[in-house]
Amino acid sequence: MVSHSDSTFFRASFNCICGASDSVEGRSKVDLSECEVPCPGGQFKCGDASKDLLRVYCIREECEYPKTDLCGYRKPYSYHGCIQPEDLNWTLDINLKSFNRSERFECIWDCQKYDKTTTLAVTRLIGSTVTCSCLQNTTIQREDVISTKFCSNLELDTSYYVHCSADLNPGEGSVSCEGEMIGCIFSHLFKSNFSASLTGLSRMNPETCQNLCENTLPGAKTVGVRLNPTSRSLECSCSTEYPSSSSLGPKQSCNLSCGDKPCGGNSSHSSYSLYCIPDRRKESGISFQSLTNLEIVVLITRRNVNSSLVFLTFIFIFGFVLVSVHLYINRHNFFY
Repeated sequence: MVSHSDSTFFRASFNCICGASDSVEGRSKVDLSECEVPCPGGQFKCGDASKDLLRVYCIREECEYPKTDLCGYRKPYSYHGCIQPEDLNWTLDINLKSFNRSERFECIWDCQKYDKTTTLAVTRLIGSTVTCSCLQNTTIQREDVISTKFCSNLELDTSYYVHCSADLNPGEGSVSCEGEMIGCIFSHLFKSNFSASLTGLSRMNPETCQNLCENTLPGAKTVGVRLNPTSRSLECSCSTEYPSSSSLGPKQSCNLSCGDKPCGGNSSHSSYSLYCIPDRRKESGISFQSLTNLEIVVLITRRNVNSSLVFLTFIFIFGFVLVSVHLYINRHNFFY
């Protein structure tokens, strides 16, 4: 509960009162518009101290989502709240795993990947390094988790951000192809039906992978593209499905580029830049064999292949007719 007023002659009046949720029960309330005095040093509003009005905030996470538990709602690539070190009971987690990463979201992936029983990941920023810990939900009491709205008021090098590993599970909604570029996705979350590594290309761009998928995989909808700077190859991963929106990761995970377009990334997890497959794209296809992870070096168009087949068929038929006529004439001259 906070109030502020600049009405006093010598100094401003700022009041801050902490209380339990039942401390305001039965109290008379006024319209919220009467508590719109700017609080000093922040983006929050205060009650008007000159009128003895306090603006009431609930700082706990459970106030925002009272009808579900801490991980009962999804916040992909975000956090559910923050918690002070003294409120973490590390002794209750017998499978505790701790490590360092460069980004918070990498901690969530690692907790989910290396320990399927993990329900929580807590991260803390120390300098430029993120410390990560994989926990069970018994380690944290929900009433100790502070709402995300107020986490910025805490010291980042002492407070922990609380994440739920279930946020990264496949969701119900799938991505749409309103444009060619969809987003960035970790390779182990992308379900591929066909993949290839292209080498010897004069130009590397996502369109090459789009053409490959359309011309080799019937019903292809999406393609993951990643540039491999070491081998100077372009990795294409084709899929007949649209991934769930929750599986898409932050754009900074795809830090490689092919010209002016994103072409995946390779941090602690390899990432694909995800593109749509246009309905009719025949600029350049790929000749390939029915093998998995084929090294493809010859680029031709399917249209040209079909045209060549028609032309060769015509030449064969025409040649057959000429030979037949020649044999007939020879036989005719032989008998007469």
